[in-house]
Amino acid sequence: VCDHIAYCFLMDTASCHTAYLALRILGRVAFPLFCFLLVQGFLYTGNLRRYFLRLFLFAFLSEIPFDLFAYHRFFSFRGQNVLFTLILSLFSLFLLERIGKRPVFILLILAVCSFLAMILKTDYASEGILLTGVLYLWREERLNQFVTLCVLMGIQGWINPFQILSLPLIWFYYAGEKGVSEQNALVAKEGNLSVHKEKNVRKRTVQKYFYYFPP
Repeated sequence: VCDHIAYCFLMDTASCHTAYLALRILGRVAFPLFCFLLVQGFLYTGNLRRYFLRLFLFAFLSEIPFDLFAYHRFFSFRGQNVLFTLILSLFSLFLLERIGKRPVFILLILAVCSFLAMILKTDYASEGILLTGVLYLWREERLNQFVTLCVLMGIQGWINPFQILSLPLIWFYYAGEKGVSEQNALVAKEGNLSVHKEKNVRKRTVQKYFYYFPP
């Protein structure tokens, strides 16, 4: 939202140049988090087909507002919204899971999906495919993941390196995930199911908010 406000209202305003830069830099944090949460969704979803269908639905619903915002017309082939990038990223994860740890096939899948993203002119294109791939493939090797993400983010132009600001939030999630696992083990040990159910209800309420907010 910060990024889009700056792009739409402040880009050509000389007096607001500092605010424009600040909001664009802050907005860089969002996309790596989208990729990260896509990976988490892929790992934990109970129905991958429905996950794909939801992304397709929101991608098509978002395309007209995106084209009006970016190109001032109802439909344009000049670029597609970021949800189409996430669809291709999810497809790449599906393939990566099927082929296992075979480096040649991993590189081929990432290359083909990146090429498709560039041909279709999706927002973030190959960067989205590669970020998602790194987050998935090295989810258990945090140091390798961190170094590779820094390199990917650092070669993306003058503003995208600020995506590195998203990494502490990802680490915070990992730390929280570990804490939740320990808490669940304690709940199972003590049999405190009422508290556990109450927390799950609150969690689902928050999830619904973040589910409908991006479109």
